[in-house]
Amino acid sequence: MIRRLSWVFFHQGVGRGSVFAFFALLPLVLPLEAVGRFTLAWAALLLVLQPALEAAAGTLLVRAAARGEGATTRRVALAAAGAVASLAAFLGVLSFGVRALPPVWGWLGAAFAALLPLNLLFASARGRGRFELEGIAGTVQKVFLPPLLLLLAGEGADETLPAKVLLLSAAPGWAAAALVLARRPLPSVPAPRGTA
Repeated sequence: MIRRLSWVFFHQGVGRGSVFAFFALLPLVLPLEAVGRFTLAWAALLLVLQPALEAAAGTLLVRAAARGEGATTRRVALAAAGAVASLAAFLGVLSFGVRALPPVWGWLGAAFAALLPLNLLFASARGRGRFELEGIAGTVQKVFLPPLLLLLAGEGADETLPAKVLLLSAAPGWAAAALVLARRPLPSVPAPRGTA
């Protein structure tokens, strides 16, 4: 149990530290006004998505996977991923199509659409006792944030840069998750208790 929980502490320490470094670096590569606009858009989306989808859907996924409710696990994951994809498409149309919103909203929508399903995968794995998936893949995704920010800042920076970095960081996160799962696939959702 201690070994399994050590992945949680690793993710919280190294992963959250990398996110802190990412936000601490923003004023060094962007004007404060651009940092403010990005932070406002990011916080607004997070306020909507985190309680409604990541926290609520994640909690349901952990419980359903732990109880062996495979159908519920699939329904919750598909509904949450579909809702985020729809929101991302809507923001993309408003940002890049009709230009009713600044481009940062479209990029953030794409970033959330790439990252939230990864978090839902982590929740399903936690329900099956697989904390190392989030510990490894989640940490890899977050560790890439500061270097990607500094790398892309050299090409020119505006308020969309942090959102693009978030989107790009999904690639190493998904790659790490694929490697972990290739080495040790998630166990199938066990049959609910009391069934033959």
